[in-house]
Amino acid sequence: MHQISIPAINPSLKIASLKIASRLSNWLWIPAIAGFVLVLFQFGHRSPLIWVLANFLLFQVMIFLMTIPHELGHAMTAHLVGMQVSKIVIGTGKTRWTFQFLGFPWEIKTILTGGITLLSNKSIPFYRSRLFLVILAGPLANAVMIFSLMQFPQTIVLKNISNTLLFPGLIFYIANAVIVVGNLFPTYSNIDGVKVPTDGMQLLSIPFLSQADVKKQVALAHVMDGQAWERRGQYNPAIDCFTQALTHDPHCVHAYQSLGLAYHNQGDYPTAIQHYNQAIDLDPQNAIFYFLRGVTYTFWRRTEPQYCHHALEDFNQAIRINSNIDTFYFLRAALNSYVGQIEQAIDDFTQVIHLNPSTNAYYNRGAIYYQSQNYSAALEDFDRAIKLDQQNLSAYYGRANAKYDLHDTTGALRDFQQTNSLSRSASINQQDEHGFYFKGLALSRLGDRASALQELQTSERLCLEQGNTQLLQVIKASIDF
Repeated sequence: MHQISIPAINPSLKIASLKIASRLSNWLWIPAIAGFVLVLFQFGHRSPLIWVLANFLLFQVMIFLMTIPHELGHAMTAHLVGMQVSKIVIGTGKTRWTFQFLGFPWEIKTILTGGITLLSNKSIPFYRSRLFLVILAGPLANAVMIFSLMQFPQTIVLKNISNTLLFPGLIFYIANAVIVVGNLFPTYSNIDGVKVPTDGMQLLSIPFLSQADVKKQVALAHVMDGQAWERRGQYNPAIDCFTQALTHDPHCVHAYQSLGLAYHNQGDYPTAIQHYNQAIDLDPQNAIFYFLRGVTYTFWRRTEPQYCHHALEDFNQAIRINSNIDTFYFLRAALNSYVGQIEQAIDDFTQVIHLNPSTNAYYNRGAIYYQSQNYSAALEDFDRAIKLDQQNLSAYYGRANAKYDLHDTTGALRDFQQTNSLSRSASINQQDEHGFYFKGLALSRLGDRASALQELQTSERLCLEQGNTQLLQVIKASIDF
């Protein structure tokens, strides 16, 4: 059964580290300053400016290090009061490392400034009190660091490292103080494109949370729990969690969306459609709901062809709401090509390439061009696909056949030979009906009829499974050679 999925819901995304410091300098300044300081130290030019830069670099490092106890303050308190910690994230940008530490999942990202702790809570009693303690625990952890340092004599705290003007004690104090003040200031910050409140903003708003707000948060926690089951392929427990979410918040669109996904992945398309309808009724301007319902209609129309029109209408509506997502065009292009609307499919793949010029986009448009006997255009697209991914075996088979049909026999044979060499390390995607068709056609032209028939039959089976009626007709004609 083909499965679809979407990113998980994060119901309690929150800022939990310094954002003021991250605005002082871009992360690229850190290695730049470090290198500059080391070079000048090498030549002995230890001017006051060098020590200022060195202390600033030490401050950046200290901010990163003191973010860790801050996040642990949130996470450990959450664990003690019965809340769930999804993960602790340090930094922003692309994820570099993931690991378990002290019983919590961690993510370390490229830009080591800032951090968040993702929390959820499936229990309503004392919700506000428990959440207040958890949020307060982050800044309190840094306050404890400051208090601990203050127990030492002032001369030790302010003392510099011997023969330098580096002041680690003072920098430690300042870093923790800035984290406390920065997090308790009531405002919002942008973390990887998500607007999240600071600890101070949350502490101010928690006492004013209505019972309806609490129930919404608890419902989203059940949705997160269900998504965890769903990622493991356990759909019945997932459905139970999503249903439980609706008992707390009957208007939880994420629960309806997740129920639609779960029932789709179980092959119960009518029930999936019902839940997508509920999500759309609650949020009619959400493009992803139309897209997911369109995907379900696309699968359902394999046995009920009348739903093809519904699928296309949903893809159209998703694109009308948000015209900047290449996946919307990609699925509409595939459906159009399946039912023989070749020009529309080519237009959509062209839009996909405009938004995201990937190997997959060029290869699929090339396959449609080839299917419509526009061999020159197909050859150009297969060329581009191969330039982006020289391990794309299907694109080599497609280009070989395009060259053959353009009477470039030498070039076709060269590509056929390349596929033989490449097949030792690469393979055709097992769901790529075009790839097996191209391979079968190539083997037929090389005179290996038995192997060609086997590949064409594989392509035929995939066309039947995926409802690609247009290519299926072409394959049937090829099999009758």
